[in-house]
Amino acid sequence: MKSAIRAAAWTVAVSLVAAAGCGGTTTGGGTTGGGGSGNAVCTTSGACPGGQAISACVTKDASGACTGAYFTVGASRFDCSSCTDTASCAASAGQACGGTSSSSSSGSSGSSSGASSGSSGGSSGSSSGSGSSSGGGTCGNAIPSSAARSVSLVLTGVSFDGGSTSGWQTIGLNLDGLCTTATSTDVCSLQAGASKSAQDDGQGGIDNSFGENVCPILAATAGPGACSTSIPQVTVQTDAGGNGMLALSMGGSTWAFPIQAAYVVTSGAAGVLGAVAPTAGLVSGLQAAAGNVSPSLCSGSTFASLATQVGQASDILSDGSNAAGASCDAISLGVTFTGSSPMTGPFPTVNNPCVSDAGAD
Repeated sequence: MKSAIRAAAWTVAVSLVAAAGCGGTTTGGGTTGGGGSGNAVCTTSGACPGGQAISACVTKDASGACTGAYFTVGASRFDCSSCTDTASCAASAGQACGGTSSSSSSGSSGSSSGASSGSSGGSSGSSSGSGSSSGGGTCGNAIPSSAARSVSLVLTGVSFDGGSTSGWQTIGLNLDGLCTTATSTDVCSLQAGASKSAQDDGQGGIDNSFGENVCPILAATAGPGACSTSIPQVTVQTDAGGNGMLALSMGGSTWAFPIQAAYVVTSGAAGVLGAVAPTAGLVSGLQAAAGNVSPSLCSGSTFASLATQVGQASDILSDGSNAAGASCDAISLGVTFTGSSPMTGPFPTVNNPCVSDAGAD
């Protein structure tokens, strides 16, 4: 019943966007900044099971012609390909609204928009059908244009997983522009032994495999809060390309590793960081952190097992993109923070007791 209600709600929403794109009118909403040029007129068409408002929005130029369309679910935004191609963005918004799978949402939203939007729905429905067979496809929230790439910050009040098994789904950014599920085939190949669920995205295509797959491993070894309350601060330093280093304190040691394709979005001192960590560098940094706790962890079956589990969380390519035909060689991560301040000293230095020349000049 809930899925039927969601499908009906999004059929209405798609119809509203299509009507506005063809010169129709909408009611309610208001004027906000929107995708495309001009102002956005949004119509709230209902509420999700979780209470978030769902709205269909169009942007128009001075002459009243449509220049863009998108949906919003609470604070999340889902941009459409054009004023008439609204099926995919509706499917993405429906997924975020109701928590349905990408393939299910794409199929129902594509067919419903085909029924309500005529020829545009027909072509979009075909596209959505194709998306449902692969289980993924381009969708989700675009990275805000205001996102910073070059930063030197100390972050406090941090969390990679929201302190729960599902909190990771709302933490991070859609780095690869895809909405990936366990059945998606348009993405990189997982490492041997990894579960297909390791490639699942969060809401709106959020990429945060670290929160989804690495944090449970850390919680099992370091205890609850390993990815949130147990981390006093995170230090991040990146260049104009979003490439640099991230260091976090855990269990009396510091875990430092390289990150790439990083973006930082702030609102005051709070915000979110999205990035990818090349798997080899992340595991090497973990080995150094573990070795500083106990040199016996530098090698042997215990660390080997830990390294394998962490490696199986690889879900993306090291440049932040994702495509079939390549092996996943990086782990996406998302971090929320409630406080941030400029880094005043050097980036944390971590001695690695696990290499023979550690500390040598």
